[in-house]
Amino acid sequence: MKKKDNEKRPPFKFLRSLLTIDEIDDVDGCFEELYARTADEKGAGYAKRWILWQALKSLPGFLRHRIYWKLLMLKNALTVTMRSMVKNKFYFLIKVFGLAAGVASSMVVILYVTNELTYDTYHPDYERIYRVAYSQTTPIGESTGVSTPGPLAIGIREQLSQAESVARMIPPFENAKHVLVARGESRFFEKRVWFADPEIFRILRIPFLEGSARTALSQPRTVVICESMARKYFGSLPPLGRSLSIEIDYDIGPAVVEDFEVTGIIRDAPANTHLKYDLLLSMSTLLAYVPNLNQNWAEFHYKYTYVKLGRHVDPLAFKRQLQTFSEQLCAAFAKRAGFPMKRHEFFLQPLSTLHMASHYPGEIEPPGNMYYIYIYSFAALLILFIGCINFINLSATLSTARSREVGIRKTLGGSRSDLTFQYIGESLVITFFAFIAAFAFLSALLGYFNRMAGTAISFQAVGQPLVLASLLALFLIVSFSAGIYPALILSRFKPVSIIKDQMIPGKQGNGLQCLLVVCQFVICIFLVVCTLVVFRQLTFMKGKALGFSRQQKLILEVKSNQSYFRHNYEAIKNDFLKDPGINDATVSSLVPGEASSGGYYLQKGNSFSTGNAKRLKVLTVDHDFIRAYGIVMTAGRPFRKATGNDEAAAYIVNEAGARELGFTPQSVLGTVWTAHYHRKTKSVVGVTADFHFLGLKDGAEPMILDIEHSLLRTISLTLDTERIAQALAAAEKTWRAHFPGVPFEYAFLDEMFGKVYQYEEQMGKLLGMISAMGIAIAFLGLYGMVAFYARQRRKEIAIRRVVGASTASVAMLMTRQFVSLVLIAGVGAVPLAWLASERWLQDFAYRIRPGLPVFAFAFLSAFLIAMGAVLLQSFRAARDNPIDSLRSE
Repeated sequence: MKKKDNEKRPPFKFLRSLLTIDEIDDVDGCFEELYARTADEKGAGYAKRWILWQALKSLPGFLRHRIYWKLLMLKNALTVTMRSMVKNKFYFLIKVFGLAAGVASSMVVILYVTNELTYDTYHPDYERIYRVAYSQTTPIGESTGVSTPGPLAIGIREQLSQAESVARMIPPFENAKHVLVARGESRFFEKRVWFADPEIFRILRIPFLEGSARTALSQPRTVVICESMARKYFGSLPPLGRSLSIEIDYDIGPAVVEDFEVTGIIRDAPANTHLKYDLLLSMSTLLAYVPNLNQNWAEFHYKYTYVKLGRHVDPLAFKRQLQTFSEQLCAAFAKRAGFPMKRHEFFLQPLSTLHMASHYPGEIEPPGNMYYIYIYSFAALLILFIGCINFINLSATLSTARSREVGIRKTLGGSRSDLTFQYIGESLVITFFAFIAAFAFLSALLGYFNRMAGTAISFQAVGQPLVLASLLALFLIVSFSAGIYPALILSRFKPVSIIKDQMIPGKQGNGLQCLLVVCQFVICIFLVVCTLVVFRQLTFMKGKALGFSRQQKLILEVKSNQSYFRHNYEAIKNDFLKDPGINDATVSSLVPGEASSGGYYLQKGNSFSTGNAKRLKVLTVDHDFIRAYGIVMTAGRPFRKATGNDEAAAYIVNEAGARELGFTPQSVLGTVWTAHYHRKTKSVVGVTADFHFLGLKDGAEPMILDIEHSLLRTISLTLDTERIAQALAAAEKTWRAHFPGVPFEYAFLDEMFGKVYQYEEQMGKLLGMISAMGIAIAFLGLYGMVAFYARQRRKEIAIRRVVGASTASVAMLMTRQFVSLVLIAGVGAVPLAWLASERWLQDFAYRIRPGLPVFAFAFLSAFLIAMGAVLLQSFRAARDNPIDSLRSE
């Protein structure tokens, strides 16, 4: 039988896969002879069975043999790796630092992205939990929202057996964001307070530390508090059975203060949930003050309905069953509003998608932003890429110094695959050290990132299975990506050329190395340009006139006793103005920098109907607001107390509002409009210039100013700049006189308004950090490469010095190659940075134009940093004593 025929038989193919090249001829040849002899003596069938059995019997021995030699090779590879790292400590540290910086940045982003994309997935059976939302069309327009009527949960519970559990979460009607909670002298405003159906504990994972989930909210005036609230109000005392005094505004008159018995202690809400809570109040308490909550389909205070479907229930089929409730809502709406609703439907939002995919009015907290996930991920990848480039460049550069090692290994029988395995292993070891260093950097980076991004990611999150899997994948990808090119460079050296000393230092892979250096500096220049554009845009927006004065404005939000405030605000203002340090006082529903979804639907004429209604954002003010904020009138007049009837008869709109109503600033004066909110008919008496209430990211919103007591909630005090401390003390004294027992909390408008640009501030800080890290890594990598080239050319440099070359001329000789690389990088980076900047700036109504100075500064910065690295090492090499370099000759 021919050998090539045997090679095709499965037993022989199996045996050959276990053998090395040297063993195949010896062992495989013996089996061929035995196979042929057995086939002649006992037949081909017996021979096949025999050879298969021999192959199986040989397997353990062959495996032991192979494992032994592989472990021996691994030990040898590790020994060589450690010796190489010790010998080249400087280059090893540069590699580790570059990779560690990139890996640490990637770790932070992995934790951030995991946190954002796994919101609410910790709840058991979260894939069966939904929040009910709605979409509707009325004669006024279309809308989508997440607030649902009170009776919906009752209807689902009683009529739809497909729902395993259903519960409502309802914030206090009028003081949801500032509930006054007191116990003795401890008095604080709390924001995360909810009325909750007891069934919520069967839907969401809310672990009890004390008390029973089954009975904790079964009785009126009971409250479940989280552990941080227990420490805050009770200290070391046991909270169960004790009481908290809580003020609730039920929108039925003055706020009500009652004692609530603590019946349960729960764990603090985790950071990655859209529904955060500090106090959960019994729903029966709310029903005692709002008895029609379970029957009124047309009551519009915020209410959130959560449902857990039974196993194997189709969500689409369940949604169709909700149509019955839509019909009930439409009937109630028509009865209350006086006109029919054209369309209404409820739909289900999966719990795990609420944070990233739900951007409707009435969201419990600001939703996540995929745009920033992309930006942060891209920035981390850039730093990781720069670190990998350092590793590749330095490894490829050092490869020439190891050429004799490679030649000897190949001469002694080492295969290319063995050498590739050796150097991929070195990459794994260096990456391992980089990961250890990255974990050391991580805690510092996390603290900075949390402050910058407003997150609360902890180091313990690294232990999550998804994070660990991501980090393992990152480790393998980085190790292979950083090591494969140097391994291929090293393993392809030819022994003959090495032994004949025909290797030219620096030539192996030189073209790709230059390209990688260019890529490093393209990234650096790109990041510097983007950082400069972000900060210039921020400076532009902060410095440009907004149409109102925000200097030295002290803002006091009335969070308690609002009824008293709204009926007595003039007297309260006069008391504040008695102090000479307070120059002006005004009240309003909002202050600049605060977003509001509220607005008036306006109908031209003396009555309100649904046809041609116009919607404007509303700002309710007093007579002094326009003067106190320095808002300019472009037509008509401001509100005046002297007229005596502006409260009942006058509106003011801004220029954008006039355009939205279909008029010019002059022609809108005197037009009469009726608002849906209070059904009052008033005429437009003035038009203000457009003032940018929410900054310059967007154009001025169409806005109407109205004197309406029922929405007032803030006091703005203009302070004398030379009497700030005195004015603050006087303001606190006046506050305590009018609002006894209410905490004195204040803020300066400049600080509040700064939050308008918080995302841009975060991006600027992130890019600044990334740019600094990228430049530092690129500097060290280039410094290391130049140091190696200087070492390789030390004899050439020594000879030049001996024949009279100056230090400067020798340094310039070293810089020529790298100057051209940075110039090429600048040419490549400018168009990329310009495109990215233009894309980002498109989202701003008022924006800068990235000019030549921005690109010139970024390029010059990168150029000087690169030249610093090159010249520093070049001058060092040029100053070495030539005798020391030539002595070995």
